[in-house]
Amino acid sequence: MLMVPRIDLHTHSEFSPCSHDTSVQKIVSTAEARGIEKVAITDHGTTHRPKWLRNYLLEVEKARRETRIDVLTGMEVNIRADGSLAVGDEVLRGLDIIIGAVHMLPVTRIIRRGSIVDEYIDVLSRALEVSNFHILAHPTNLLWKKHIPPDKADLLIRGVKKKGIAVEMNYHHEDPSPEFLKRCVDAGVTITPSSDAHRISDIGHYDWFQQRLVDIGRPVTWIQV
Repeated sequence: MLMVPRIDLHTHSEFSPCSHDTSVQKIVSTAEARGIEKVAITDHGTTHRPKWLRNYLLEVEKARRETRIDVLTGMEVNIRADGSLAVGDEVLRGLDIIIGAVHMLPVTRIIRRGSIVDEYIDVLSRALEVSNFHILAHPTNLLWKKHIPPDKADLLIRGVKKKGIAVEMNYHHEDPSPEFLKRCVDAGVTITPSSDAHRISDIGHYDWFQQRLVDIGRPVTWIQV
């Protein structure tokens, strides 16, 4: 049986407007209760310097004093159409975990070229060239279809491996697709288990990660933090 490390490097607290019943304190206490050894609080970064950053850092420091597990700072940062990250480097340098994520694509370019998949891969390819981050978020969650053609998938996989970026197994979005995950593992891409928790109930479902790995049939290269 392939064992999944008890880490969670993608969670959202009260500093993400899309989260519901979460807070830094509740995430950390829940993670500890459910046997997680290391957790990162990675709220959404959409502007050059998020207004919530100072209060967030204070909450993380408070949580660290009240737990036995490792609590890491981090951010899920929007990847812009030109491949750059929405948050400034001076902010990101002070954080432990940076997650790159595509949440929006330029509609006019998609219409002009007639392919959302091509635009998605191009944006990520530019990001791999010009931006630095540790983890690629929900890599096949493209319009919730969970499918990227094999040739495009292999192009992306070669890029993340060359850059040393981990691909996440995302519980919240049930992503990536089994096909994409297997291609990543076969290529030796680093993998990380992530809840992408927007509710406290999202945290700690390691049976889901384990089941996803049943058909892989080879060792997984897990992220080291």
